[in-house]
Amino acid sequence: MENNKIKAVKEWKTSTKVKKVENFLEFVNFINDSLRTLVIQLNLSINSRKRMSGNRKTNIKMHLKS
Repeated sequence: MENNKIKAVKEWKTSTKVKKVENFLEFVNFINDSLRTLVIQLNLSINSRKRMSGNRKTNIKMHLKS
């Protein structure tokens, strides 16, 4: 399956129409922006979970000392 996808991309005809190239570039920019947003959101989520996990450990240690 993967080989067919690679072959399709390699054999993709180059467009000579300006509007088609513009549409393709808009799509690529959309995907780029979407991936950047996704990465930022994932990093925020991971970092907040790490902080919460650290807080739980601290809270447990403080509770055990009391």
